[in-house]
Amino acid sequence: MIDLEITDGVAFITLNAPATRNALNNELAGQFVAACDEADRDRQVGAAVIKGAAGTFCSGAERGHLDEVGRDPAEETRYAALGGIYRAFTRVGQLEMPTIAAVRGAAVGAGINLMLATDLRAELGPPRLPWAAALEVERGAQLWSLRRRVSQ
Repeated sequence: MIDLEITDGVAFITLNAPATRNALNNELAGQFVAACDEADRDRQVGAAVIKGAAGTFCSGAERGHLDEVGRDPAEETRYAALGGIYRAFTRVGQLEMPTIAAVRGAAVGAGINLMLATDLRAELGPPRLPWAAALEVERGAQLWSLRRRVSQ
């Protein structure tokens, strides 16, 4: 489930599926897009924080979902099913307000895409971002996307 809480002009959008470590499936992705839509409609919202519940940011796409789509990803309904997950993180990049990924714990696969779709990424504890070391991502490099947003 996706929790949306709007407090003091900030929309907190939380992935809350601890049984799957906040993995995305079409239902959760649809709820996520709806929460983004609601945040955009509220003119009092000046920023959005994307986070995960229970110590994990997002463990990617739900494995059962990927297994089904992977059988024939070009087949029309399976292709559309995968597109639902992509829509979740592309929608974050389309939010009208600045966005922050509050990353605690793992960000894997689609979770990395979700995190990178935000304007700023904040690590809130020991991160589990194995890709960061492999790509030699420098802390603070994320400010580039925030500068891009502010200059638009």
